[in-house]
Amino acid sequence: MANSEHRKRFITFAIIYTCICAAVISVAVFFQYRAYTKNYNLAAARICALVQEKYPDVTGSSIAEILNDNVSEKYDDNGKEFMQKYGIDMESDSVIMENDKEMKRFITIDIVAVVFMSAGFLGYIFSQRRYYENQISQMTACLRRINEGSYMLKMDDSKEGAVSILKSELYKTAVMMREAAENAKADKIMLKDSLSDISHQLKTPLTSLSINLENLEDNPDMDEASKNRILRRAKHDVVNISHMVSAILKLSRLEADVVEFNEKETKLSDITESAADRVTALCDLKDISLKIKKDSDRNAVVYCDSYWQTEAVTNIVKNAVEHAAKNVAIGYYSYEMYDEIVVENDGRAISDEDKKNIFKRFYRGQDFAADSVGIGLSLAESIIRHDNGYVMVDDLFNEKKECEGTRFVVRYLR
Repeated sequence: MANSEHRKRFITFAIIYTCICAAVISVAVFFQYRAYTKNYNLAAARICALVQEKYPDVTGSSIAEILNDNVSEKYDDNGKEFMQKYGIDMESDSVIMENDKEMKRFITIDIVAVVFMSAGFLGYIFSQRRYYENQISQMTACLRRINEGSYMLKMDDSKEGAVSILKSELYKTAVMMREAAENAKADKIMLKDSLSDISHQLKTPLTSLSINLENLEDNPDMDEASKNRILRRAKHDVVNISHMVSAILKLSRLEADVVEFNEKETKLSDITESAADRVTALCDLKDISLKIKKDSDRNAVVYCDSYWQTEAVTNIVKNAVEHAAKNVAIGYYSYEMYDEIVVENDGRAISDEDKKNIFKRFYRGQDFAADSVGIGLSLAESIIRHDNGYVMVDDLFNEKKECEGTRFVVRYLR
Protein backbone atom coordinates (compact mmCIF):
# COMPACT_ATOMS: atom_id res chain seq x y z
CA MET A 1 0.00 0.00 0.00
CA ALA A 2 2.84 2.37 0.85
CA ASN A 3 4.57 1.61 -2.50
CA SER A 4 1.34 2.30 -4.40
CA GLU A 5 1.01 5.64 -2.59
CA HIS A 6 4.57 6.57 -3.53
CA ARG A 7 3.97 5.49 -7.15
CA LYS A 8 0.75 7.48 -7.28
CA ARG A 9 2.49 10.59 -5.96
CA PHE A 10 5.32 10.21 -8.50
CA ILE A 11 2.88 9.75 -11.42
CA THR A 12 0.91 12.81 -10.31
CA PHE A 13 4.09 14.88 -10.20
CA ALA A 14 5.17 13.59 -13.64
CA ILE A 15 1.79 14.44 -15.20
CA ILE A 16 1.70 17.93 -13.72
CA TYR A 17 5.32 18.58 -14.66
CA THR A 18 4.70 17.34 -18.24
CA CYS A 19 1.66 19.60 -18.56
CA ILE A 20 3.72 22.59 -17.39
CA CYS A 21 6.50 21.76 -19.89
CA ALA A 22 3.99 21.33 -22.71
CA ALA A 23 2.39 24.68 -21.83
CA VAL A 24 5.76 26.44 -21.83
CA ILE A 25 6.74 24.93 -25.23
CA SER A 26 3.31 25.75 -26.65
CA VAL A 27 3.64 29.40 -25.58
CA ALA A 28 7.12 29.56 -27.12
CA VAL A 29 5.89 28.04 -30.40
CA PHE A 30 2.93 30.40 -30.43
CA PHE A 31 5.10 33.49 -30.09
CA GLN A 32 7.54 32.07 -32.64
CA TYR A 33 4.70 31.58 -35.13
CA ARG A 34 3.46 35.11 -34.45
CA ALA A 35 6.92 36.53 -35.12
CA TYR A 36 7.31 34.53 -38.34
CA THR A 37 3.85 35.59 -39.56
CA LYS A 38 4.50 39.21 -38.76
CA ASN A 39 7.83 39.22 -40.64
CA TYR A 40 6.38 37.52 -43.73
CA ASN A 41 3.35 39.80 -43.79
CA LEU A 42 5.51 42.89 -43.52
CA ALA A 43 7.73 41.65 -46.37
CA ALA A 44 4.72 40.82 -48.56
CA ALA A 45 3.18 44.21 -47.81
CA ARG A 46 6.38 46.01 -48.92
CA ILE A 47 6.52 43.97 -52.14
CA CYS A 48 2.87 44.68 -52.93
CA ALA A 49 3.31 48.39 -52.28
CA LEU A 50 6.40 48.46 -54.52
CA VAL A 51 4.64 46.55 -57.34
CA GLN A 52 1.68 48.92 -57.32
CA GLU A 53 3.99 51.87 -57.32
CA LYS A 54 5.99 50.60 -60.33
CA TYR A 55 3.08 48.97 -62.14
CA PRO A 56 -0.14 50.89 -61.48
CA ASP A 57 -2.07 48.65 -63.86
CA VAL A 58 -1.64 45.63 -61.54
CA THR A 59 -4.53 45.52 -59.13
CA GLY A 60 -4.33 44.51 -55.46
CA SER A 61 -6.56 41.49 -56.04
CA SER A 62 -4.13 40.17 -58.65
CA ILE A 63 -1.23 40.51 -56.22
CA ALA A 64 -3.21 38.75 -53.48
CA GLU A 65 -4.12 35.96 -55.90
CA ILE A 66 -0.45 35.44 -56.75
CA LEU A 67 0.52 35.32 -53.05
CA ASN A 68 -2.18 32.77 -52.20
CA ASP A 69 -1.93 30.65 -55.36
CA ASN A 70 -0.75 27.19 -54.24
CA VAL A 71 -1.75 25.48 -57.46
CA SER A 72 0.26 27.21 -60.11
CA GLU A 73 3.92 26.20 -60.06
CA LYS A 74 5.10 27.74 -63.36
CA TYR A 75 7.10 30.41 -61.53
CA ASP A 76 8.68 28.11 -58.92
CA ASP A 77 11.78 27.22 -60.88
CA ASN A 78 12.35 30.79 -62.01
CA GLY A 79 11.94 31.94 -58.43
CA LYS A 80 14.47 29.42 -57.15
CA GLU A 81 17.02 30.48 -59.78
CA PHE A 82 16.41 34.10 -58.88
CA MET A 83 17.03 33.48 -55.17
CA GLN A 84 20.13 31.43 -55.80
CA LYS A 85 21.69 34.41 -57.55
CA TYR A 86 21.65 36.13 -54.15
CA GLY A 87 22.92 33.10 -52.20
CA ILE A 88 19.54 32.07 -50.77
CA ASP A 89 18.73 28.33 -50.69
CA MET A 90 14.96 27.87 -50.77
CA GLU A 91 15.27 24.57 -48.85
CA SER A 92 17.33 25.83 -45.88
CA ASP A 93 17.47 29.65 -45.89
CA SER A 94 14.78 32.17 -45.23
CA VAL A 95 14.15 34.93 -47.75
CA ILE A 96 13.55 37.27 -44.84
CA MET A 97 16.76 37.67 -42.83
CA GLU A 98 14.84 38.69 -39.71
CA ASN A 99 13.30 35.23 -39.60
CA ASP A 100 16.73 33.67 -39.31
CA LYS A 101 17.44 35.85 -36.29
CA GLU A 102 14.09 34.96 -34.76
CA MET A 103 14.74 31.27 -35.45
CA LYS A 104 18.07 31.36 -33.66
CA ARG A 105 16.58 33.26 -30.75
CA PHE A 106 13.67 30.85 -30.34
CA ILE A 107 15.91 27.80 -30.71
CA THR A 108 18.04 29.22 -27.89
CA ILE A 109 14.96 29.82 -25.75
CA ASP A 110 13.64 26.32 -26.47
CA ILE A 111 16.97 24.71 -25.59
CA VAL A 112 17.22 26.70 -22.35
CA ALA A 113 13.62 25.82 -21.46
CA VAL A 114 14.20 22.11 -22.12
CA VAL A 115 17.44 22.18 -20.10
CA PHE A 116 15.73 23.86 -17.14
CA MET A 117 12.75 21.49 -17.31
CA SER A 118 14.99 18.45 -17.49
CA ALA A 119 17.11 19.82 -14.65
CA GLY A 120 13.98 20.37 -12.59
CA PHE A 121 12.77 16.81 -13.16
CA LEU A 122 16.21 15.37 -12.43
CA GLY A 123 16.42 17.60 -9.36
CA TYR A 124 13.15 16.19 -8.08
CA ILE A 125 14.34 12.62 -8.59
CA PHE A 126 17.68 13.46 -6.96
CA SER A 127 15.99 15.11 -3.99
CA GLN A 128 13.75 12.08 -3.50
CA ARG A 129 16.78 9.81 -3.67
CA ARG A 130 18.62 11.97 -1.13
CA TYR A 131 15.56 11.99 1.11
CA TYR A 132 15.34 8.19 1.15
CA GLU A 133 19.09 7.86 1.64
CA ASN A 134 18.91 10.22 4.62
CA GLN A 135 15.97 8.31 6.07
CA ILE A 136 17.75 4.99 5.64
CA SER A 137 20.86 6.45 7.27
CA GLN A 138 18.76 7.70 10.17
CA MET A 139 17.10 4.31 10.64
CA THR A 140 20.49 2.57 10.40
CA ALA A 141 21.77 4.85 13.16
CA CYS A 142 18.67 4.08 15.24
CA LEU A 143 19.23 0.34 14.83
CA ARG A 144 22.87 0.80 15.78
CA ARG A 145 21.83 2.63 18.98
CA ILE A 146 19.31 -0.12 19.75
CA ASN A 147 22.05 -2.73 19.36
CA GLU A 148 24.14 -0.68 21.78
CA GLY A 149 21.32 -0.72 24.32
CA SER A 150 19.90 2.77 23.77
CA TYR A 151 16.18 2.77 22.97
CA MET A 152 15.60 6.53 22.89
CA LEU A 153 14.60 7.21 19.28
CA LYS A 154 13.68 10.57 17.77
CA MET A 155 10.92 10.13 15.19
CA ASP A 156 9.90 13.66 14.13
CA ASP A 157 9.05 12.89 10.49
CA SER A 158 5.31 13.23 9.92
CA LYS A 159 5.31 12.49 6.15
CA GLU A 160 3.23 9.64 4.85
CA GLY A 161 4.58 6.76 2.83
CA ALA A 162 6.66 3.61 3.05
CA VAL A 163 9.52 5.27 4.94
CA SER A 164 7.18 6.77 7.52
CA ILE A 165 5.50 3.40 8.08
CA LEU A 166 8.89 1.71 8.38
CA LYS A 167 10.04 4.31 10.92
CA SER A 168 6.81 3.88 12.86
CA GLU A 169 7.30 0.11 13.00
CA LEU A 170 10.93 0.64 13.99
CA TYR A 171 9.82 2.91 16.81
CA LYS A 172 7.27 0.34 18.00
CA THR A 173 9.95 -2.35 17.91
CA ALA A 174 12.30 -0.15 19.92
CA VAL A 175 9.58 0.52 22.51
CA MET A 176 8.81 -3.18 22.77
CA MET A 177 12.49 -4.03 23.15
CA ARG A 178 12.90 -1.35 25.80
CA GLU A 179 9.87 -2.65 27.69
CA ALA A 180 11.17 -6.20 27.37
CA ALA A 181 14.58 -5.13 28.69
CA GLU A 182 13.00 -3.23 31.58
CA ASN A 183 10.67 -6.14 32.35
CA ALA A 184 13.57 -8.57 32.24
CA LYS A 185 15.50 -6.37 34.64
CA ALA A 186 12.48 -6.06 36.92
CA ASP A 187 11.94 -9.83 36.73
CA LYS A 188 15.54 -10.44 37.78
CA ILE A 189 15.13 -8.11 40.75
CA MET A 190 11.81 -9.73 41.66
CA LEU A 191 13.32 -13.20 41.33
CA LYS A 192 16.19 -12.18 43.56
CA ASP A 193 13.82 -10.73 46.15
CA SER A 194 11.53 -13.75 45.90
CA LEU A 195 14.37 -16.19 46.44
CA SER A 196 15.52 -14.14 49.39
CA ASP A 197 11.99 -14.09 50.85
CA ILE A 198 11.49 -17.80 50.23
CA SER A 199 14.82 -18.59 51.84
CA HIS A 200 13.91 -16.47 54.85
CA GLN A 201 10.44 -18.00 55.15
CA LEU A 202 11.74 -21.57 54.89
CA LYS A 203 14.58 -20.97 57.31
CA THR A 204 12.41 -20.86 60.45
CA PRO A 205 10.42 -24.11 59.97
CA LEU A 206 13.50 -25.94 58.64
CA THR A 207 15.54 -24.84 61.64
CA SER A 208 12.77 -25.93 64.00
CA LEU A 209 12.45 -29.27 62.20
CA SER A 210 16.21 -29.79 62.34
CA ILE A 211 16.33 -29.07 66.09
CA ASN A 212 13.45 -31.42 66.83
CA LEU A 213 15.05 -34.24 64.82
CA GLU A 214 18.39 -33.67 66.57
CA ASN A 215 16.65 -33.92 69.95
CA LEU A 216 15.17 -37.25 68.96
CA GLU A 217 18.53 -38.46 67.67
CA ASP A 218 20.50 -37.28 70.71
CA ASN A 219 18.02 -38.63 73.26
CA PRO A 220 17.09 -42.20 72.35
CA ASP A 221 15.82 -42.85 75.89
CA MET A 222 13.41 -39.88 75.84
CA ASP A 223 10.06 -40.51 77.47
CA GLU A 224 7.08 -41.21 75.22
CA ALA A 225 5.25 -37.97 76.02
CA SER A 226 8.23 -35.78 75.11
CA LYS A 227 8.87 -37.82 72.00
CA ASN A 228 5.25 -37.41 70.83
CA ARG A 229 5.38 -33.69 71.53
CA ILE A 230 8.55 -33.32 69.39
CA LEU A 231 7.00 -35.42 66.62
CA ARG A 232 3.90 -33.21 66.60
CA ARG A 233 6.09 -30.13 66.28
CA ALA A 234 8.06 -31.74 63.46
CA LYS A 235 4.86 -32.73 61.67
CA HIS A 236 3.55 -29.17 62.08
CA ASP A 237 6.76 -27.80 60.55
CA VAL A 238 6.51 -30.23 57.63
CA VAL A 239 2.89 -29.19 57.02
CA ASN A 240 3.89 -25.51 57.08
CA ILE A 241 6.73 -26.12 54.62
CA SER A 242 4.46 -28.15 52.34
CA HIS A 243 1.79 -25.45 52.41
CA MET A 244 4.33 -22.71 51.73
CA VAL A 245 5.93 -24.56 48.80
CA SER A 246 2.51 -25.33 47.33
CA ALA A 247 1.39 -21.68 47.60
CA ILE A 248 4.67 -20.38 46.15
CA LEU A 249 4.43 -22.78 43.20
CA LYS A 250 0.86 -21.69 42.49
CA LEU A 251 1.78 -18.01 42.65
CA SER A 252 4.85 -18.57 40.47
CA ARG A 253 2.78 -20.34 37.83
CA LEU A 254 0.33 -17.45 37.80
CA GLU A 255 3.06 -14.84 37.48
CA ALA A 256 4.81 -16.84 34.74
CA ASP A 257 1.48 -17.06 32.86
CA VAL A 258 1.74 -20.81 32.38
CA VAL A 259 -1.59 -21.71 33.99
CA GLU A 260 -4.22 -22.97 31.56
CA PHE A 261 -7.50 -21.52 32.79
CA ASN A 262 -10.78 -23.26 32.04
CA GLU A 263 -13.00 -20.18 32.10
CA LYS A 264 -16.77 -20.33 31.99
CA GLU A 265 -19.78 -18.78 33.71
CA THR A 266 -19.75 -19.90 37.34
CA LYS A 267 -22.22 -19.10 40.07
CA LEU A 268 -20.80 -17.19 43.00
CA SER A 269 -22.84 -19.44 45.27
CA ASP A 270 -20.85 -22.47 44.07
CA ILE A 271 -17.53 -20.69 44.70
CA THR A 272 -18.42 -19.45 48.18
CA GLU A 273 -19.98 -22.75 49.30
CA SER A 274 -16.91 -24.68 48.16
CA ALA A 275 -14.67 -22.21 49.98
CA ALA A 276 -16.79 -22.55 53.13
CA ASP A 277 -16.53 -26.35 52.97
CA ARG A 278 -12.74 -26.14 52.79
CA VAL A 279 -12.47 -24.15 56.04
CA THR A 280 -15.07 -26.12 58.00
CA ALA A 281 -12.40 -28.02 59.95
CA LEU A 282 -10.61 -24.78 60.83
CA CYS A 283 -13.92 -23.27 62.00
CA ASP A 284 -14.59 -26.30 64.22
CA LEU A 285 -11.06 -26.10 65.63
CA LYS A 286 -11.39 -22.40 66.50
CA ASP A 287 -15.09 -22.62 67.40
CA ILE A 288 -16.08 -20.09 64.73
CA SER A 289 -19.59 -19.85 63.28
CA LEU A 290 -19.49 -19.55 59.45
CA LYS A 291 -22.73 -18.56 57.70
CA ILE A 292 -23.91 -17.62 54.21
CA LYS A 293 -26.02 -14.45 54.28
CA LYS A 294 -29.70 -14.97 53.47
CA ASP A 295 -29.89 -11.92 51.20
CA SER A 296 -27.24 -13.37 48.84
CA ASP A 297 -28.14 -13.47 45.15
CA ARG A 298 -28.24 -17.09 43.97
CA ASN A 299 -28.20 -15.94 40.34
CA ALA A 300 -24.95 -13.94 40.60
CA VAL A 301 -22.33 -15.33 38.20
CA VAL A 302 -18.80 -14.54 37.12
CA TYR A 303 -16.81 -15.66 34.07
CA CYS A 304 -13.79 -17.43 35.54
CA ASP A 305 -11.99 -20.67 36.26
CA SER A 306 -13.99 -22.10 39.16
CA TYR A 307 -11.04 -24.07 40.62
CA TRP A 308 -8.73 -21.06 40.87
CA GLN A 309 -11.43 -18.66 42.04
CA THR A 310 -12.40 -21.12 44.76
CA GLU A 311 -8.73 -21.21 45.75
CA ALA A 312 -8.67 -17.39 45.97
CA VAL A 313 -11.91 -17.05 47.95
CA THR A 314 -10.86 -19.91 50.27
CA ASN A 315 -7.68 -18.02 51.21
CA ILE A 316 -9.71 -14.89 51.99
CA VAL A 317 -12.29 -16.81 54.05
CA LYS A 318 -9.48 -18.68 55.85
CA ASN A 319 -7.88 -15.35 56.77
CA ALA A 320 -11.23 -14.08 58.06
CA VAL A 321 -11.71 -17.22 60.18
CA GLU A 322 -8.18 -17.00 61.62
CA HIS A 323 -8.83 -13.43 62.83
CA ALA A 324 -12.49 -13.80 63.85
CA ALA A 325 -13.72 -13.73 67.42
CA LYS A 326 -16.89 -15.79 66.97
CA ASN A 327 -18.55 -15.20 63.61
CA VAL A 328 -17.79 -15.09 59.88
CA ALA A 329 -20.43 -14.22 57.27
CA ILE A 330 -20.23 -14.57 53.49
CA GLY A 331 -22.51 -12.83 50.99
CA TYR A 332 -22.57 -12.62 47.19
CA TYR A 333 -24.46 -10.08 45.10
CA SER A 334 -25.04 -8.99 41.52
CA TYR A 335 -25.15 -5.38 40.35
CA GLU A 336 -25.41 -3.64 37.00
CA MET A 337 -21.68 -3.02 36.56
CA TYR A 338 -20.13 -5.78 38.67
CA ASP A 339 -20.62 -8.85 40.87
CA GLU A 340 -19.07 -9.23 44.28
CA ILE A 341 -18.38 -11.51 47.22
CA VAL A 342 -18.31 -10.03 50.73
CA VAL A 343 -16.53 -11.79 53.61
CA GLU A 344 -17.02 -10.30 57.11
CA ASN A 345 -15.72 -11.28 60.54
CA ASP A 346 -16.09 -9.87 64.05
CA GLY A 347 -12.38 -9.80 64.88
CA ARG A 348 -10.13 -6.85 65.59
CA ALA A 349 -9.91 -4.09 63.02
CA ILE A 350 -6.92 -4.17 60.68
CA SER A 351 -4.50 -1.27 61.06
CA ASP A 352 -4.03 1.20 58.21
CA GLU A 353 -0.48 -0.07 57.71
CA ASP A 354 -1.70 -3.65 57.35
CA LYS A 355 -4.41 -2.57 54.90
CA LYS A 356 -1.76 -1.11 52.59
CA ASN A 357 0.45 -4.21 52.63
CA ILE A 358 -1.88 -7.10 53.38
CA PHE A 359 -1.82 -8.38 49.78
CA LYS A 360 1.96 -8.24 49.44
CA ARG A 361 3.84 -11.52 49.27
CA PHE A 362 5.18 -12.80 52.64
CA TYR A 363 3.69 -9.83 54.49
CA ARG A 364 2.67 -10.62 58.05
CA GLY A 365 0.82 -8.00 60.04
CA GLN A 366 0.80 -7.29 63.73
CA ASP A 367 -2.02 -9.69 64.60
CA PHE A 368 -1.08 -12.50 62.22
CA ALA A 369 -0.45 -15.97 63.59
CA ALA A 370 3.14 -17.01 64.24
CA ASP A 371 2.90 -19.87 61.73
CA SER A 372 1.33 -17.68 59.03
CA VAL A 373 3.13 -17.95 55.69
CA GLY A 374 1.95 -14.56 54.43
CA ILE A 375 1.30 -15.70 50.86
CA GLY A 376 -2.37 -16.74 50.82
CA LEU A 377 -3.83 -13.26 50.32
CA SER A 378 -1.18 -12.42 47.72
CA LEU A 379 -2.13 -15.54 45.79
CA ALA A 380 -5.83 -14.68 46.09
CA GLU A 381 -5.28 -11.14 44.81
CA SER A 382 -3.31 -12.41 41.77
CA ILE A 383 -6.04 -14.92 40.84
CA ILE A 384 -8.85 -12.39 41.20
CA ARG A 385 -6.95 -9.76 39.22
CA HIS A 386 -6.59 -12.25 36.36
CA ASP A 387 -10.38 -12.42 36.02
CA ASN A 388 -10.84 -8.64 35.80
CA GLY A 389 -11.46 -8.23 39.51
CA TYR A 390 -9.92 -6.65 42.58
CA VAL A 391 -10.01 -7.04 46.36
CA MET A 392 -10.71 -4.37 48.98
CA VAL A 393 -10.34 -4.61 52.76
CA ASP A 394 -11.95 -2.24 55.21
CA ASP A 395 -13.38 -1.94 58.69
CA LEU A 396 -16.85 -3.30 59.37
CA PHE A 397 -19.18 -0.83 61.09
CA ASN A 398 -22.49 -1.45 62.81
CA GLU A 399 -25.55 0.77 62.76
CA LYS A 400 -24.02 2.94 65.52
CA LYS A 401 -20.97 3.59 63.31
CA GLU A 402 -18.84 1.51 65.64
CA CYS A 403 -16.11 -0.73 64.24
CA GLU A 404 -16.95 -4.34 64.95
CA GLY A 405 -14.69 -6.30 62.60
CA THR A 406 -13.16 -6.55 59.13
CA ARG A 407 -14.74 -6.83 55.70
CA PHE A 408 -13.17 -8.18 52.51
CA VAL A 409 -14.90 -7.29 49.22
CA VAL A 410 -14.05 -9.27 46.08
CA ARG A 411 -15.43 -7.34 43.10
CA TYR A 412 -15.56 -8.69 39.53
CA LEU A 413 -16.09 -6.10 36.80
CA ARG A 414 -18.25 -7.03 33.86
